[in-house]
Amino acid sequence: MSMFRRDGRMGFVSYRDPNLKATDDIYKKIPEYLDDFDADTEVFFKYIIGTVSYMDIPLTPQSKGAADLLKWLNGLSDEELQKTRDEVIDAAPADIRALSRNIRYALKDSAFCVFGNEKSIEDSMEMFDKVTPLKFNA
Repeated sequence: MSMFRRDGRMGFVSYRDPNLKATDDIYKKIPEYLDDFDADTEVFFKYIIGTVSYMDIPLTPQSKGAADLLKWLNGLSDEELQKTRDEVIDAAPADIRALSRNIRYALKDSAFCVFGNEKSIEDSMEMFDKVTPLKFNA
């Protein structure tokens, strides 16, 4: 998974991942992948449709209220959201390639954090500067 926030924060996430090193190696190759990104018109159009459909999912009244609260808490207007939607609709493969610079920068100055299986972490100790077991109070 990936996340990109409006304030510039970004992250890559794997879930229940037994292959910490292999996944981290893949993350490190994302800028290279983006540098070489190319998709024909039909495939890229499907990417756009998928992205917009995620932005425009039908909402129940409760979900709409929650979405409006999040917009208000984040200081977002309907105009800003429409601008983002328009940028997605107007995107081209060159826009995706242009992301590689930002991803490269983020990966260079990133934090690597794992919440996970103790055995997997022990098997990959060379990846970590520090390991701190979590303690839960019952």
